[in-house]
Amino acid sequence: RDHHILVYVENEGEGNIEFLISQKELFPNLKIIRNPLPIPLGYARNINLMFEMATTDIVSYLQSDMVICPNYDLEVLKDLTESNVVSSTRIEPPLHPPSEQTFTNHGLGLDPKTFDLEKFSNISNSYKRDKINEFWFAPFTLHKKNWLSIGGHDTLFRRSREDSDMLYRFSIAGIKTIQTWNANVYHFTCTSSRGTEWWTQKNQTRTKLQESADQVELMRFLRKWPSF
Repeated sequence: RDHHILVYVENEGEGNIEFLISQKELFPNLKIIRNPLPIPLGYARNINLMFEMATTDIVSYLQSDMVICPNYDLEVLKDLTESNVVSSTRIEPPLHPPSEQTFTNHGLGLDPKTFDLEKFSNISNSYKRDKINEFWFAPFTLHKKNWLSIGGHDTLFRRSREDSDMLYRFSIAGIKTIQTWNANVYHFTCTSSRGTEWWTQKNQTRTKLQESADQVELMRFLRKWPSF
């Protein structure tokens, strides 16, 4: 309740501003940041903006299609130091191939409207593992000074690869990247960037556009770094 929560709203609509204002009664330190421009600011730039506006020494970043487990903050803090950044573990519906860094769950819902929050809260402990590995992706938590010291996201990356770029710069700065398996989130996989039904046949045009954008960003990445 007392955490400082910053929410950046890129595009207003579907009652999102009204909903957030109603939540201020429950969360008095909720700050709503509205995009003042007629065009999208872009997520790399708005993440940087939120870090700059944060008033706490420790900042935890979550994408808008992620739901945290109970005691998420306490679990993250167990592994956080002043010289590392802690990524949490994603639990996802089977929309992407399985990976060694995530869990796949078939029964919690593909989008927010079908998501079973009560079930997720009840079973989230069963996903905990007493291990740490080196990895980096959202959601992540770190000391604000570390983010600012390396300049945050390179905003030349507009659609992807900004996280891979950060990994290189964290390493150069001596900031260790680790993944904890005791703090987990349910991640709806791309619904915040591509829509709630991005995986369906009728929405494949958007997916193909993203694939093309990924190639553009990869070329931009290789102009900056020697390898991907």
